[in-house]
Amino acid sequence: MTLVKTNDIIGKDLKSDQGDKLGTIHDIVLTPDYRQASYAALSAGGTFGIGSKLYAIPWQALHVGPKGDVTLSATKAQLQDAISFSNNNWPSQGDSRWLSTGAMGRSRTSTTAGQSQTSTTPDQTAPDQSQASTSQDRSTPGAGRTSASAGQSATSGSQATSRSSSAATGQGMAANQDVQMRRVTHLTGIEVKNPDNQDLGDIEEFAIDASSGRIVYDIIAFGGTLGVGEKYAAVPTNAVQRQPQNHTAILNTTRQTLESVAFSPSEFPDLGSPEYMQRLSKLFPAAAGGSALGYVSPRSSQDQDTANDKAWGANGQHAMSFNAGSVKTIQGTVQSVGTFRPEGAATGAGGGLRLRVKTSDGKIVTVYAGPNWYAQQNNFFVKPGDDITITGSESRVRQRTVIVASELKSGTQTLQLRDQSGKPLWAKGSQG
Repeated sequence: MTLVKTNDIIGKDLKSDQGDKLGTIHDIVLTPDYRQASYAALSAGGTFGIGSKLYAIPWQALHVGPKGDVTLSATKAQLQDAISFSNNNWPSQGDSRWLSTGAMGRSRTSTTAGQSQTSTTPDQTAPDQSQASTSQDRSTPGAGRTSASAGQSATSGSQATSRSSSAATGQGMAANQDVQMRRVTHLTGIEVKNPDNQDLGDIEEFAIDASSGRIVYDIIAFGGTLGVGEKYAAVPTNAVQRQPQNHTAILNTTRQTLESVAFSPSEFPDLGSPEYMQRLSKLFPAAAGGSALGYVSPRSSQDQDTANDKAWGANGQHAMSFNAGSVKTIQGTVQSVGTFRPEGAATGAGGGLRLRVKTSDGKIVTVYAGPNWYAQQNNFFVKPGDDITITGSESRVRQRTVIVASELKSGTQTLQLRDQSGKPLWAKGSQG
């Protein structure tokens, strides 16, 4: 078994069999049971995350090497002719046409009598599976009838349309929210607790079977202060119960057990060794019922605004966690991009941008920036391997020391998060 780590794949170039760059791996989406990589989101065109298009490439269509090198049997022309999707509407699964070599370049068919045209254009957006399943509900009831039946009112059709449209919208919101919960960058950074609510650490990344896409291990980071003395532990993924809607994962173990299998972030053991896997399976038995589903019922915009105001407002705990009197600047390389949940956040609040950065002196530090939506609004995107400069202050958050950022710089990008007094700049605008 060849295992690859998600931090080694996300941010990597995707190349054709001929070595041409097709784009960059933007993220990886897991299956609904969190046991398998469903598809890789490919970012192509423009700058990473800015002005680029996203394509859902099934994991089975990719060839993943042991060092995270990824290739796809396709050409640039086929990619330009393929269906992309919006960053606001991620599909529930990959585009299966990528599983047939060259099929993407032959997606256009002629229109014949009684058939609709299936031509795809570069600007066309891939429909989410949930939307496709409800497309009939969105059509006008009674379409094709030449006259209204006796006793039917003209308003009955509009009422039915309104109800079906509302149902379709709710289903679409729920489906998209579920997919967001399955993104590796959302799962990276979630807190790991045991059934006694004791903090065990954070999920740092995942180890995947390169050929099948099966998630084999959750890599948990714990201990240490600002990269000094921090340790990693590999835990079989079937021992972890995920509650991504609460930004939490449950692991029935103790810190002492994690310590017994801990290793340095710079010196990973042979995770694919049968002996190693057998030892871990005995220490971490499979959780009853497997991983919890990440479904969250859709919340109204008002509920989300209220939750965001509490989590990200000027008087929220995250805003107040910044110490303007102890600001420092560090430089390093992004190791992973993930999400954190601000203290005191209610379910439904948007997540924050979490970065793991390896500094010039070899330490790995955790950086908490502002809301994800704020970074996106300001067109700030980084990926593993990018050089970055962070200005911020040390803060103790949930029994761990992090850098609460006031400014991030990467290449030509600058994200100003706070003013000189430490007041969050995102709190001046509307919540997203």
